[in-house]
Amino acid sequence: MNVLHICDFASTVSGNFIAELNAIDSALKNENGKNIYAFTDRNLQRKNKWVDDLKQEHPVYIYEESPLKKIKLFRKIITEEKVDIVHVHFTDMKTDICIGLAALGKKVRIIKHYRSAYGHFNPIKINLGKLFYRNWSFICIAPAMADECSVNYPSCRKNVILNPIAFERLDTYENLNRKDIIGTDDGLLCLMVGYNYKIKGIDIAVDAVSKLRESCNAYLAIVVTTHREEITKSLTEQFNGSFPEWIKLLPPRNDIASYYRAADVCLSPSRSEGACSAIIEEAYCGKVVVASDCSGQRTYAGDRIEMLWFENKNSDDLKDKLSEAFRVRDSFPCADSNRENALKYYGLDTYKEEIIDAYKTL
Repeated sequence: MNVLHICDFASTVSGNFIAELNAIDSALKNENGKNIYAFTDRNLQRKNKWVDDLKQEHPVYIYEESPLKKIKLFRKIITEEKVDIVHVHFTDMKTDICIGLAALGKKVRIIKHYRSAYGHFNPIKINLGKLFYRNWSFICIAPAMADECSVNYPSCRKNVILNPIAFERLDTYENLNRKDIIGTDDGLLCLMVGYNYKIKGIDIAVDAVSKLRESCNAYLAIVVTTHREEITKSLTEQFNGSFPEWIKLLPPRNDIASYYRAADVCLSPSRSEGACSAIIEEAYCGKVVVASDCSGQRTYAGDRIEMLWFENKNSDDLKDKLSEAFRVRDSFPCADSNRENALKYYGLDTYKEEIIDAYKTL
């Protein structure tokens, strides 16, 4: 079973996604198969090391934005690498159309990983989806994504496979403290991960922590994975032209647990999510997590991981839940069970079994 992964992925850190691909490759070897990769050409600009690492053991192709070039390259790979399954990650409909055209007349199955919350499509887009995706299958990373997928792509087959986490990556970390991050030990540190000011609810977090500072010396650190300039500009505008000293923007790092473990409390105030891996990672690291009750996060954690939920978009409720988290952070009763359940339900070993089953049955 040879699987071509077409990925619109160009992060500077490999994170969980590359670990996920490596886990699939390990499972495929037991099936006498292999992974083949096609990544966006943004990786050439960023010179990402994980691309070179993959090239050591796998066929890796780079595709350009030109639709015609995409179709030609994808068809060439499918033919020359004897591809059985095309597994699609993070792509938009334009690229999906190229994939569909490249696969015409080929005996391949196409599986799209449904990772993001798009909302319900309008009737025109739903009808287009019925036509174009009618022979595709979907892997949904949380139950809420399966519900959304059923509306947007009603005629397609789908499986729910929880977004996996490379926990061994979280066991290697630098012993940072508050001072390393906020410049002082005199304060309480709230930490979040974000790339989009509105979707990730950065403005909601800022509003809540600003109100919290009326009663305690709270700081907010944001791990900014992309769009740092836009986030900086939005923060400055939110505070009428000045950037607050109690907000810190942090660069991404592969040993993300170094940040988690330095924080007093972690939060995820997203307005919408497919599934937020950070909330499970943070819980695994023993942190009290405060998260919005948007459906993607709520169903991804389910009853497997205990955290404090606040009403989505409600900064006053978030402020109250942060206060509660600070009070219980040193005696959180669910820390041990959260770690055990994280390993049980979100580990790569579980994922490998489920993904191979999906490849065989979808």
